[in-house]
Amino acid sequence: MDSILRMKVLTTFLIIEMFLFNSFLRSEPNTKEINHICNVNVYDKSGPFALSLAYVVEALQNVTPNQG
Repeated sequence: MDSILRMKVLTTFLIIEMFLFNSFLRSEPNTKEINHICNVNVYDKSGPFALSLAYVVEALQNVTPNQG
């Protein structure tokens, strides 16, 4: 019986601590930019990247309106 009472007290204490701990903590997101990468390379309009990009864009245009 004593162990059940201890468990109830401990559980109650933990629940109260969660509420108190949550009410005291406040934070703000860090939105500072750490790294910025620009790709200055150019791709060939008849190359594999251009063909893949055209395929994906066409699929988005044809499939997306049908979803819903």
